[in-house]
Amino acid sequence: MSRDQLTFAMGCFWGPEDRFARIPGVTATQVGYSGGTAAHRSEDADDSEAVGRSEAAVRPNERERQANEPEDQSTALRSSGADEPPSADSAVREASVPETPVPTHRRLNGHSEAVEVEFDPAVVSLEELLRRFWSEHNPAAIEGYKPEDPRYRSLLFYRSEEQRAVMERIRREMAEQGRSSEATELKPLEAFYPAEERHQRYEEKKRRRGEGESKPDDR
Repeated sequence: MSRDQLTFAMGCFWGPEDRFARIPGVTATQVGYSGGTAAHRSEDADDSEAVGRSEAAVRPNERERQANEPEDQSTALRSSGADEPPSADSAVREASVPETPVPTHRRLNGHSEAVEVEFDPAVVSLEELLRRFWSEHNPAAIEGYKPEDPRYRSLLFYRSEEQRAVMERIRREMAEQGRSSEATELKPLEAFYPAEERHQRYEEKKRRRGEGESKPDDR
């Protein structure tokens, strides 16, 4: 059964991950950091989980091998109820660049909080997910933060020119409906670094504890 992926940023990643995970056809999600300079392992990482997450940045020729190894809970896409595990193509991407500190929640290194979604295109289309993306946030004013703050930005990351073309088409469609979709930046996906385990499925964990919905100020 085929699976596609969509990676995006639209502010604090807790809420978007939770909402997209509930969409029929979405089979897995994870939150992480993307959009900045691709990183390699660094000795000065300031988070105890950073080393493990740096090694989760898988090069394309390692995807098949790692797909057959036991999953690390901090790097695997969180299943939304599908019987099948995430496809090998949902592994993290990394560009070959000089050593740069791995992004952490405390030190983003130019990255933004992002969500990676795996979905079944036979159930939900990329177009539907993109319309949902633009209908659920205002790209020109995210979380009240300044546009130059890299943590919260409106970004779409494309994996191919075909995916980019669909994003451009739906962006024009949303702009014609009066939405500020032009403020969303489209970028090629170079690397996605899974966030620390405490941020994965955060809203779901809170519901299990009987707590209410989170806000960015809760951090």
